[in-house]
Amino acid sequence: MPAIVDILKQQHAEVVRVVESLQKLLDPATVGANAQEVRDLLTKLSGLLQVHFSIEDRSFYPKLLDDPNPALAETAERFIDEMGHISKEFVAYTSRWGQEGEIESAPETFVEQTKGLFGVLATRITKEENELYPLYY
Repeated sequence: MPAIVDILKQQHAEVVRVVESLQKLLDPATVGANAQEVRDLLTKLSGLLQVHFSIEDRSFYPKLLDDPNPALAETAERFIDEMGHISKEFVAYTSRWGQEGEIESAPETFVEQTKGLFGVLATRITKEENELYPLYY
């Protein structure tokens, strides 16, 4: 199963690249003037995260919960409890901000919410790569 971790790590790297591209635009004046580019990047990020969360939620984490290594199973359960809501929050976020005119109408709110979301994603990626995946090997 290490191959799945390699896939998840590769997906993390792709997510980080898109997030970094978006972060360059996260200023209220800049984001409003570049709203279409921002929406395009959000669409790309959304696609990446939908695939990633699907793999994690439907196969990776359920298998970890049944792992004979108690440390791995307990860590997986803790991560589900701590971070299981992220995919739902991201769907709500993209539903709002992916619509034409939303970013332009509230650029300050968009920047604030986006920075918050990116912080949550960064924490999840860091915890998975530094705490969960090493237990897997």
